[in-house]
Amino acid sequence: MFRPWQFPLAALAALVVAGCGGGGGSTGGGTILSPGDISYLTEWSGRADPIGGSGQSQVITIQEPDGDNVASLLLNRASGDAIVLPDIPGGEYLLVANLFSGVDANGARLGEIRMPVTVNGAVNVQTSVGSALSRIRVNPVDVLLENGASRSFYATAFDASNRAVFTESGAFDWSVLGGVGNVTSGGVFTASNLGEGQVRATHTASGLTGSARVSVAEPNATRSEWTVLVYINAANDLYLYSDLNVDQMERVANNPDLRFVVQWKQSREIFASSSFDGTRRLLVQANNQEGVQSPVIQQLAADTDMGLPETLNDFIQWGKARYPANRYALIVWNHGSGWNRSARSTRAVSFDDQTGNAIQTWEIAQALDGHRFDILAWDASLMQMLEVAYEARPFADFVIGSEESPPGEGYPYDAVFGGFRDNPKGLTRTLSKGFVDGMLNNPPYASRKITQSVLDTAQLDELALAMDNAAGVFLANESEVLPIFKAARTAAQSYSPTIFRYYRDLKDLFSRIRNSASSNAVRTACDQVIAAADAAIVWEGHNANSAGSTGISIEASPRQRFGLYASDYRLTQFGQDTRWDEWLLRAD
Repeated sequence: MFRPWQFPLAALAALVVAGCGGGGGSTGGGTILSPGDISYLTEWSGRADPIGGSGQSQVITIQEPDGDNVASLLLNRASGDAIVLPDIPGGEYLLVANLFSGVDANGARLGEIRMPVTVNGAVNVQTSVGSALSRIRVNPVDVLLENGASRSFYATAFDASNRAVFTESGAFDWSVLGGVGNVTSGGVFTASNLGEGQVRATHTASGLTGSARVSVAEPNATRSEWTVLVYINAANDLYLYSDLNVDQMERVANNPDLRFVVQWKQSREIFASSSFDGTRRLLVQANNQEGVQSPVIQQLAADTDMGLPETLNDFIQWGKARYPANRYALIVWNHGSGWNRSARSTRAVSFDDQTGNAIQTWEIAQALDGHRFDILAWDASLMQMLEVAYEARPFADFVIGSEESPPGEGYPYDAVFGGFRDNPKGLTRTLSKGFVDGMLNNPPYASRKITQSVLDTAQLDELALAMDNAAGVFLANESEVLPIFKAARTAAQSYSPTIFRYYRDLKDLFSRIRNSASSNAVRTACDQVIAAADAAIVWEGHNANSAGSTGISIEASPRQRFGLYASDYRLTQFGQDTRWDEWLLRAD
């Protein structure tokens, strides 16, 4: 979580504004407020034994509803009791004040205030340190939500003089009355049943309660031609590009028959410059302005782990129920490492740096269980492998991705989906070519390694059978094939090669083996693999920086290396259905 009190001390000290007592339309020093100014006045000694003494300080932050910070200032007790946050644009905000035992946001964090504020002119906020509590207010006070949607609620304690009072973090217990949904320990309510109820906050120490009214109605589940579910796990060093990609989606979201539904995570705990903190769901709205403008439909719990297969499955189920369509596409956005665990931790795809979890290839069935897609696309590195596509084949008609490690910017979504917007009722096979053309025709990618292909999953069983047969023929002709295979592996198009990764283009590899073999059995087996691969590859494109690419890659490690992760390989369906792993355990 982003913590404003972790700013460098020098930066905070430069923001201190001193003031004296006072109120009304000015600060205590007589400063006249302008529209958009927030005057913040605090009573430091609201009781006889003020917490922490004269060394106290506060950090006051104004946040937009999506968690972005608009302003953050420091107020030391020794400097006075008033501060002004100037020139806040009109709108709805969350004011977060944190109280510390020492000066300059040092020492222990003693308490917090979280309360919504509306800026439509000059605003006065009055707070108190340690005064007796009189009531609890829960905001927003009256909410209408569609079933399945969520909303954050905030509890604020007030004294008899109507000043917001600092309370300890986690001082409120949350509950729901009326059975209309559930609420997290942080006040995030999710509607699950139609009707009216209340979200209640109870101050644990005093027993005081406050509540807000919640009405839950049926969602307006209109059907579109396409719903594109985009699972953006940006709790990693790619976070900057996630904003770019959602912005690109907004540029092509102007046809109601093409809907982008996004689950999007960023983490300021590990990447402080992230544009927001947490996990949210959006329905992308058409907009040509720079920067993401689409509203947040649902805010998920703070501990949401996008590296778990069940989290992806939950998003799919929610997105399909809420935004039904004639056809569905799923895009998984993140780092990728092909079929295998990476040398870095356990990366496969959808690696969540905040939790350390990732969705492994053999967990794809769990992640997609119960669902079928017209298109499954990997906006991630190295995922267009036979092992991965074979795992996904029961869940999608077409699997799309890159053999290479593509640019961090990923798909240019406006270019990829331009055809979907202009002709949403076109054939899926035809529209899928937009992924290939969008990557190859993107000028900034001209000097980068670009590969992209579309695979027909209905052809993958035949390709697996051909691979199993080839492995058997190679084993039967081991003495001839071993040196040929080693030379072919060295010469074939490789992808992000390391001592841990021997991914090779499938057709390039088998073409080289075929051309060097003298045995008719070996040559025929290779021809069968190449023909089956040709049948599975619908569209393929690459540039000169990855010249030997043909559309699908395969694991080709030497036996000493492959033996280290052969047990993982056998967890994949391809490893169970073919003898390719048996051959790799023999190949030098």
